[in-house]
Amino acid sequence: MSENKGRRMRLIFIELLVALVLLPISGLFWWWAFGMGGLAVAGFVVVAGGALYLVVRGVRSAKNQLGHPGDDREQ
Repeated sequence: MSENKGRRMRLIFIELLVALVLLPISGLFWWWAFGMGGLAVAGFVVVAGGALYLVVRGVRSAKNQLGHPGDDREQ
């Protein structure tokens, strides 16, 4: 059971990384394509940075609540 939980957490983490890489690239492309300038890019970087911070904080919180598989074996 804990093996499935670890696998599920890894898949969630991989999906988040893919989303966090592809979303900014697509957003920057559209801003460039429509010529919205540097202020829009700066705003996007701030928003993406804030979203990344919240996601990382949520993942850390979830890890702390779930515990780490293998803790009892290592002690």
